[in-house]
Amino acid sequence: MMKKLFALCCLAAAASGAWSCSDDYDDTALWQEIEQIKTDIASLNQQVTTLQTAMQDGALITQVTETTEGYKIDFSNNTSIVVKHGTNGTNGTDGAKIGVKEENGVLYWTLDGEFITAPDSQDKIPVTGAAGATGPAGTDGHSPVLAIDDEGYWTVDGERVESNGAPVKAQGDSFFSDVDETEDAVILTLADGSAITIAKYKESSLLFASATLYVPAGQTAEIAYTAARVAFVELMSVPEGWTARLDEQTGKVTVTAPAAATAAANGERLKIVGTDLSGHAMMAAVKLYCTLPEGGFFVYNEGQLGKMPASVNYYVDGEWISRVYASVNPEHPLGNTGVTMVRNATNGLTYLTAKDEHFIVETDADFNYKSELSGENYTDELRQVMGFTVFDATTGYITSGGGVYKVGLNPLTLDTNDRIFEGFNGGRDLCAAGGKLYFIFSNKVYSYDPSTGGAPTELCDAATGFVTLNDGSVWAANNTQIVRIDPANDKVTTIPTGDYSLYFNSMAYTPRSLAAAPDGSSLYFIQQIGSGWSVYGKALGKYDVATGTFSDLWSMPEGYSVYGSGVAVDPDTGKIYVSYTKDGWGANYLKTYIAVLGADGTLEQTIPYLSENETIYWFPSMIVF
Repeated sequence: MMKKLFALCCLAAAASGAWSCSDDYDDTALWQEIEQIKTDIASLNQQVTTLQTAMQDGALITQVTETTEGYKIDFSNNTSIVVKHGTNGTNGTDGAKIGVKEENGVLYWTLDGEFITAPDSQDKIPVTGAAGATGPAGTDGHSPVLAIDDEGYWTVDGERVESNGAPVKAQGDSFFSDVDETEDAVILTLADGSAITIAKYKESSLLFASATLYVPAGQTAEIAYTAARVAFVELMSVPEGWTARLDEQTGKVTVTAPAAATAAANGERLKIVGTDLSGHAMMAAVKLYCTLPEGGFFVYNEGQLGKMPASVNYYVDGEWISRVYASVNPEHPLGNTGVTMVRNATNGLTYLTAKDEHFIVETDADFNYKSELSGENYTDELRQVMGFTVFDATTGYITSGGGVYKVGLNPLTLDTNDRIFEGFNGGRDLCAAGGKLYFIFSNKVYSYDPSTGGAPTELCDAATGFVTLNDGSVWAANNTQIVRIDPANDKVTTIPTGDYSLYFNSMAYTPRSLAAAPDGSSLYFIQQIGSGWSVYGKALGKYDVATGTFSDLWSMPEGYSVYGSGVAVDPDTGKIYVSYTKDGWGANYLKTYIAVLGADGTLEQTIPYLSENETIYWFPSMIVF
C-alpha cells in the first residue's frame, strides 16, 4: 500500500510581476518562463483530462508503477497518467490557486476551491483537452475556455480570472496532494482535501471454493463458486451417475452423488463454464468423491478459536479432500477448538470432540451425522471436553474441565451423575485396555475398573499418552520419564528419559504426544525445549523397547516446531508422520507441513498442509489413520 507517496508539482516557479517597456530590455527569459508555464499547465491539463475521460468511461486502474519521475497510473481504457515527484509551486502575490474539483463524476476548474464560471453564462468550466482547447458546450451553446494569455495570466474566454480584484498568474499548488493505494482502489486526494476513488481492475475469474468435494453415495451437498467480472455461468459437464443444479443467484452448485458408489463415479470432475465481460470463456472444475479412497490419512483441525469450527481433511494420492465432515453435514457444525478424533473399529463409528460445544459429534464411517452432546445442560458440568475413548460397543469415556464422565454411544448420551472422577481443568488422554480404563488428569495416571465401579486408583506421574503395544502393555510419558503399565495388575515400570525431554504442552491440552511402531518394537516422541507457554517440540526421538535406549531420528527445519499431537504412525506401513508449523504468532501459524518419515527417520515426503483456497488451516490437532 502506498501512503502519502508524493506531492505533485504542477506549476513552475513564480514569474516576475512586471517588466520594462524599454527597447533595451531583454525579455527573452520572461517569454521563456511564460512558455514553460504554458507547457506545464498544458501537461497537467492533459493529465486531468485523461483522468476525466477514464472516469466517464468507467475505466479501472490496471497498474500503479513507480518510475524515476514519480508514479505511472494505467487505466483499463488504454490511457495513463504520470504523477511526478517534485516540490510544490508557490502561490501568486495574491495567494490565489487554480485547481480542479469533482462533481457528479465530472472534473471542473476551481479558484481557491470554488468553481470558476464563464463570465456570461455562469457555467462551470469542465476540464477538457489541453489548456486553451474547446470544451463541451454550456447552456447557451458556447464552450467556455480556460487558457493562459501571453503575459502568463489565467483567462476565461479571453478575460483574465481575478481574485480579490487582481489577475491570477499561472502558478500555485498542485492539483493533487496525495495518492493512496489500497487492495481494491486508488484514492487521489485533491488540493482542497476532496478525494476521487477509482477502483482497480481485477482479472476475470471463475473458481470453486474447493478443488474437491466429498459427498457419500446417495447424499446431497452444496459447493460455492465465485465469479468475478463474469457475465453468466452455467453447467458444462457432470460425471456419470451424479446430478447437479447451478444457482447463479446464490453462487452455489447443488450436487447429488449416485445411489451406489462405483469406481467410475469416484474422482471425476464436475465442470462449469462462464463468459467474462470481454467475451472470454473460462472454466472451473471440482473433483467429486462419493467414497474416500483407501490408503490416505485424516487431519483433525482445531479450527480458529471463535472464528472457525473444527474440521476434517483427508489426504490421499497427493491430493487433499477438504472438509469431509462439513460438506456432508452443513446443518450440524463441529465444535470450536477440535481436539480428539477417534475412528472406532468396534462399532464402525467416528467421534469428534471439541473443547467448546458441540462437545462430541458422532458419525458413521462415511461421516454422516448421527448424534451429538451439546447445549446448556452440559456446559457448566463439562466446561471443556478434552480426551475421548471407546470402551466397548455402547460405552465411551471423556475427560473434561469437570472431571471424567461415562458416555453412552450410538446415540451419544450423558448423565452428569455418571462422573467417575471429579477434577478441574486437568483432563487429558484416555485409553481402554485389559477391561480397564486408564486416564490422565492433572499429570497423574489413574486406573478405573468399570466392572467394580470403585474409585479410580492413582498409579504414577504422566502427562501424555496412551499407546498400547502387542503384549497388551499401556504406555504414557512426561518430560522426564516413560511409564509402562501392565493392565493385569497395574504394575508400573518407570524409564527415565535422561537427556531426552518429551514434548507436551503443559498450558494447553494436545492429544497423544506418543506413538508406537505397529510391531511394538519402538516408541516415537517429540523432544521438547522451553517451558510454559514457550514450549516447543523441535525433533523426533525414538525409544527402543527391547534395548531400553533412546536416540534421535529427525530434526524439524530451522524456525519450525511441532503443533498438536505432532506424531502419528501408519499402522499398515509403519511410516511416521510429523506435523510442524513455523514459529511465531499470527500469520506464521499458517505455514504448516507434514513430514513423512521411514522407521529409520529418513525423510520420504514433505506435504504442504493446504486448504481449498491455498491457505493453511490453523492448528492441526492430530493425524488419524
